[in-house]
Amino acid sequence: MAEKDPGACMQIPDELVLRMQRQRFRDWCLFKLATNTHDASICQRIPVRPDEIERYNGLAPRTAAQMTTQAQCERQATTPYPSARYAAEVPADELRLRRLLGLLGVEIPKGRDLPAQRIAQAYQLYLNELDSLDSKHVAARQRFIDRVQRLDAR
Repeated sequence: MAEKDPGACMQIPDELVLRMQRQRFRDWCLFKLATNTHDASICQRIPVRPDEIERYNGLAPRTAAQMTTQAQCERQATTPYPSARYAAEVPADELRLRRLLGLLGVEIPKGRDLPAQRIAQAYQLYLNELDSLDSKHVAARQRFIDRVQRLDAR
């Protein structure tokens, strides 16, 4: 989704169904990608499935055709009105972020393991952010400097 490439959606196995949705995961991916990019040509990759035809069997053929995922995708992708963009969910707090990174196998580096030059750059950025006349920020900056100096003394 981030790369805006329908080929990535097409790599999702066709039989994979979303638990809480009627459509398949591949179709959902294509739908969201077409909506986000406003590219209705992506919708043509969503097939009209037999279960959709069966679901709308009692409706007039024209109405049934408008109810398919493909037709809804085309309508959503070509609407002139702004629509909600799908984006990855951001963990609400640090604990959830750490759990997510652990599940993904991402190692969280420790500050002590970073090269001295990288720490100095981060420190300089921090000092630049605190460089203001606001007494609250000045006090926080001084506390941080005192803390760093105590670390150097060890």
